[in-house]
Amino acid sequence: MDVQLHRLEWGTLVSRLKAGDFDLARYSWCADFPDPVAFLVLAETGASANYGQFHNQAFDDALRRARSSRTLDQRNAALQDAEAQVLRLMPIVPLFHGRRTSLLNPKVGGIRGNREGLHPLKYVHPAKQPPRPR
Repeated sequence: MDVQLHRLEWGTLVSRLKAGDFDLARYSWCADFPDPVAFLVLAETGASANYGQFHNQAFDDALRRARSSRTLDQRNAALQDAEAQVLRLMPIVPLFHGRRTSLLNPKVGGIRGNREGLHPLKYVHPAKQPPRPR
C-alpha cells in the first residue's frame, strides 16, 4: 500500500472533503450538544458532514427510530443499534478524544466543571479568602 500524507490549510481541507477529493482523511469533530446523535450524524446518509458519503440503511433506520422514539429506553436501544453499525463498518475511525485542562486561581469562585468545558463568566466571583493565621 502506497500512502502519501498531505498537510493542508484548513479551508483547502474542508473544500476537498466537501468535494469528496480524498481516500482517507483526518478530521476533527466536537459535539455542540451533549447527545450521541451529535457524533452519529457524521455517518447519516445525506448529512452535510458525511464527507465519505457513507450509506447504510440499517444505520439510517436506527437513527430514524432514535429520533422518533417515545421513551428514553426506546431511544437508547435505537442509538445502540446505530452505534453498533458504525463500529462494525467503521466509516469513521475515532483515533483520540480531546481533553481540556484548566488552572484555577483560589481567589476566583463560581467556576464549575461541565461537559462542554465552558465557564460562563456571569457565575464568576471573588472567592472568600480564609482568614490569615496570626
